[in-house]
Amino acid sequence: MVKRMVGNPYRCLMARGLVPMEDGSYWYVNFCSYSQFFEVTHLYSISAGVVTFKLDALFTLLGIPKVYKTDNGPPFNSKAFSDFAKRMGFVHRRVTPLWPRANGDVKQCMKNLTKVRQNAKLNGIDKRVELQNFLRVYRDTPHTVTKAPPAYLMFRRTNASGLPCLDLGKEKQDPVHLMAQENDRKAKAKMKETYDKQMNTRVPQIKVGSNVFMKQERKTKAMTDWDPTPYLVKEIKHSMVTVERDG
Repeated sequence: MVKRMVGNPYRCLMARGLVPMEDGSYWYVNFCSYSQFFEVTHLYSISAGVVTFKLDALFTLLGIPKVYKTDNGPPFNSKAFSDFAKRMGFVHRRVTPLWPRANGDVKQCMKNLTKVRQNAKLNGIDKRVELQNFLRVYRDTPHTVTKAPPAYLMFRRTNASGLPCLDLGKEKQDPVHLMAQENDRKAKAKMKETYDKQMNTRVPQIKVGSNVFMKQERKTKAMTDWDPTPYLVKEIKHSMVTVERDG
């Protein structure tokens, strides 16, 4: 399902990565789905304690989002992260693991970061320096979908304009935001139309109580694409289906 651009910047924040580096460190990416603005933090550990500490610092700088989306992997599936979400007061929403479309807004973001690492290695530049060079250009460049710079949608300014000044109450009256929302709506409507045609989409027939087969990772050539033992559908929520089986 293609999500429309609604609300204010920073209302919904998405975690993407933890992207492993050659030296054992990670890039921790936090992405604002409204503005297309994202922040990258360099970590040497992905424990819940380290991640929540860095996230706490980000929230102190930019504010606490209403919704924080992650996959269901560590450290986001830990009790420590759940407790952190309750303490900070945001809704922790887990998207479907191993399904890129559930976190599709950040797919191009991750491709760009891969290119940053490749360029840094090719040119013999520290990847952290190359990352900052990229972020400065990216944040001030009109986005291909919204046609507005991410920094402006996020802070109502570009990086050359001084300190950020958040004024969320007037976002909908701002002509740049209205233009970006309309461009976003048109672009994503076109994306949905193209996707529906290519994938021959139709209304799903799966219901609670249905028996379904689940696609599995083929670890050997002898394995089939689908697990031959069926699962029982227990819950359906939007595009997410919860199943179980004995054994």
